[in-house]
Amino acid sequence: MDDITLQQMEIFIAVAERESLASAAKQLYLDPASVSRWISRLEKALKASLFIRTNHGVELTDDGQFLYLMLKPVLSRIAVSMRSIRKVYSLTENILRIGCIDSEELMNVLSPMIVRLEEAHPEILVNIEFCHMREMQESLAYGNFDCVVCYSSGVGHYWDIEKKLIHKFDSYFLISGRHPAAAGDELDVSKLQDIDFYRLVPPEMEDAELRSIQICQANGFTPRKINYVPSIEILKLTLKHNNGIAIGGLHTGREAWSDIKCFKAVMPFDAEAMMLAWNKYDVPDNTTKFIELMDKNF
Repeated sequence: MDDITLQQMEIFIAVAERESLASAAKQLYLDPASVSRWISRLEKALKASLFIRTNHGVELTDDGQFLYLMLKPVLSRIAVSMRSIRKVYSLTENILRIGCIDSEELMNVLSPMIVRLEEAHPEILVNIEFCHMREMQESLAYGNFDCVVCYSSGVGHYWDIEKKLIHKFDSYFLISGRHPAAAGDELDVSKLQDIDFYRLVPPEMEDAELRSIQICQANGFTPRKINYVPSIEILKLTLKHNNGIAIGGLHTGREAWSDIKCFKAVMPFDAEAMMLAWNKYDVPDNTTKFIELMDKNF
């Protein structure tokens, strides 16, 4: 049994279905003598006679009929698997790999863009992967993503990338409703002089800390310390259980917990925005199509 090969199985199926060595040989692009030798080797390996030779061709013996019924489904499944594998590989270059910060606020804007892309280019498959800022930076740099979607404050200036504004958000301070500064309808900044400020942006972003301080000072207070958290969920937990404050979109605050309040922030520079970023060099064709589509719609 160890001597049986996939080629022998394919030849056996072809002969069984064609009932002719010559016809099977033609189908398999082999000469009849080679087909005959392969069948003989298979019979020898199985120690069984598989065909009866007749004047008109060949017929299956009982052993041959049994083998055919066993092998046909197996080879059919192999054929289906190979077609699926070829399909996957043929689609590899048609996949647009997007990295995105895990934010419902961003996804609410990104989702209709993806729908428009798929309508305009049904051949493109979109794969969105949520990740933290640090992971997003590395993945874009190493080509694991074709493009990334994040907040403008997370893009930075040292990346060797192109970037494009997708959507502008109003910015809001997010703070626990139990904090004294959040007791009224407006944020009482006089009670924020000894508060920690939390950001999603990792500390190696060169302008993150400066921007955070500028935002706070433009609203009348200076934070005691700038802290960094890796995800929206951790940010919500931090605000819920600490006396800290953060800044984000209105949706981020509303979809957190009921004890987190939102107060519109005065921005000393352009409002927080949703950005698309991609490598300057070797821009994938699917990324170009995505960018062009946004140019037409926004």
